[in-house]
Amino acid sequence: MDLDNYDINQANTSSPVLPSSSPASNLLSPTRSSRRKERRAPSVTPRRFGRFFTPRNSASITGRRILASVDSGDLNRQPNSPHSVFSDALHSDAIDSSPIQSPSARKRGHPGHGEPIASRRGIALNDMAPPRLNFPPRQRESSQDVLGEWRSKTLNRFFKTSRGQETPPKDKLVRDALGGPPSKRHRAESPERHVPVPTRKLANRGLEAQIAHRAYGDACFPGKQYLAYPAADPRFETANFYSNKEDHETILSYEGPGETTPFCQASFNSSPVTAIGDEQGYVRLLRTDGLCSSAGKVESFFKAQDNAIIDMDISADDMRLVTACGDWSGRVFDMTTQSAAVNLRGHASGMRQALFQPGRSNGDVLATAAKDGCINIWDLRCSSLPVNTFSTMAGDDSQQARRRNLNLDILDAKPTNPMTMAHVRVANGSQNPASITALQWFPSGREHLLVSGSESSAAIKLWDMRCIKPRNREQAVPLAITAEPRHHTFRSYGLTSLALNGDATRLYSVCKDNTIYAYSTAHLILGHAPELVDSSIKRKPRGVQGIGPLYGWKNERLSGITFWVKSALRRANGSQSELLAVGGNDKAPVLFPTDEGFMKSSLAQQNHIMETCAAAPMTPSLSAPRSTPSSLTPSTANIPIFKCGTALVNGHEKEVSTVSWTHDGKLVSLSDDSSVRHWQSDDGGDRARYLRGVGDFGGERWNCGWADVGADWDEDEC
Repeated sequence: MDLDNYDINQANTSSPVLPSSSPASNLLSPTRSSRRKERRAPSVTPRRFGRFFTPRNSASITGRRILASVDSGDLNRQPNSPHSVFSDALHSDAIDSSPIQSPSARKRGHPGHGEPIASRRGIALNDMAPPRLNFPPRQRESSQDVLGEWRSKTLNRFFKTSRGQETPPKDKLVRDALGGPPSKRHRAESPERHVPVPTRKLANRGLEAQIAHRAYGDACFPGKQYLAYPAADPRFETANFYSNKEDHETILSYEGPGETTPFCQASFNSSPVTAIGDEQGYVRLLRTDGLCSSAGKVESFFKAQDNAIIDMDISADDMRLVTACGDWSGRVFDMTTQSAAVNLRGHASGMRQALFQPGRSNGDVLATAAKDGCINIWDLRCSSLPVNTFSTMAGDDSQQARRRNLNLDILDAKPTNPMTMAHVRVANGSQNPASITALQWFPSGREHLLVSGSESSAAIKLWDMRCIKPRNREQAVPLAITAEPRHHTFRSYGLTSLALNGDATRLYSVCKDNTIYAYSTAHLILGHAPELVDSSIKRKPRGVQGIGPLYGWKNERLSGITFWVKSALRRANGSQSELLAVGGNDKAPVLFPTDEGFMKSSLAQQNHIMETCAAAPMTPSLSAPRSTPSSLTPSTANIPIFKCGTALVNGHEKEVSTVSWTHDGKLVSLSDDSSVRHWQSDDGGDRARYLRGVGDFGGERWNCGWADVGADWDEDEC
């Protein structure tokens, strides 16, 4: 049969057409018209892969190759299209930037110019070879570079697996892709974590800074004390203190050659004179107004005790002086005749403190404390004193004094109200007397109240002198006891000194943990406390629990680890602000402004900074690099502890023990180097600034002292 002339229609008509569902023969099952399981297109096919990497404006596709026959070199080629999103190096995650070549072209080598380049998967390309992408060298690997390399190597592993190649072990994949073990790679290639610190806003620098910038704007001023830190920096109150070489005096011995160590001092209330007691029992009267006699600054002296004088105090009218001696006794002196009038004997150990009561008593009532843990209250009006025992003023309008009768013998007085076991130390379940190291009376109107501290703990006790301890009671009961700071859990720290501010609202204690704690006197007794009201009635002591300190101060030059470190507070008077001066073991007294506005401004400057960003130099007592004295920063303790204060440096060579303020605002400091020095402040601060900047060359500041406020304080800024 001629197949070429065979009629298809005849074939179709001669043979019957079977339905699609009928079997081809009787022995076969009928064919299925549809599948039971729906066939779905694969998620990743060569067609879809080509469409993804092929530009929209490319030529028509003539043919495609299966993915298994395409190697990594072909897959990593990029089309040379100006509209391709992969042509931009900044937005590309290309695996390989070499031009696209066909297998035949790769066998022949790299084509030259003018030779047509075979297209991959039948894509028509330009005659000119696409340029190779040249990326600039990486100076530093960033997080985006690490991510791009990870994606590229992940695609390479996917392509090799799709071609049926052997998959390497998992740990090798990680090492090959990331270039090393995961631990080392994380440390080396992970981007550095940077937490930006917000810029300190002007609104958070305090009201004083806002007023200054509003008044002066961007004008130029010769120092930070005028514009950058206007009254919101505590150094504004202390930066002008200095001491010249003429303000220094060496304490010489009156019983032989050499020098002696001064132990205590007390300044007069109405004259520029300071009384100094030494270890030999002498009392010197030192002038602090700059006038010197032929013998020096010491105007006069007299023998007061046969032992070292531990403490002393001056009455409000400057007519009497009391001394506390190490031989268990004390004396009251008449300062007009400089003679002893009364002996104070009643302690069973060395005396530590002696303090006159303010107010109407006028030197007749005083309190003493000793190492035996006892506080004695002496009322000289209850003793049978002769009329002329002390010198007195003839009248209010007369300046002539009625002198003491020097023929009278020294009278022995007895304590009016002895309070035994006022402070105790608990050891092994037994109570032992604790040395009382600090006393402080309340001002006039509440002069019946007394606070005390000991070396056993940081707790302060409040007493009412009108309440006499019953004879059948072994231990005296105070009105209230303050709580110790909560971070004193490992051990107890004692107190060395107490000071009360002018309006009796804050009580400052010097603790042996090198911190000054501030207490609210209104919180010494919680709840209803009529005992703290002026001229209150007498009530039975209950020994209630008060609260702990409100805040604390620290300074890197403050070290109060010995009993001899004392404090003194200068009252606010006219243009002089209130300052607390504290001695220390670091050869320098430290000044602390008591204005709480400085602390509020410091907290306001930090109120917009998160806690994670506040670890820079104002961190409470949190270990930070050595900061300048200007840093007033609260710590993370349970109470805010601020790093502030200004040290008066270069004035002494050994520990500064006792400090006191004169009536005109000068500071007198005693040191174990057998010297006494007074410090003054000038309004302009030129002398203090000159001493800080002149340097040691030439000896211009030899034997002088100045306030250490940091090098940035005197820098000129524009």
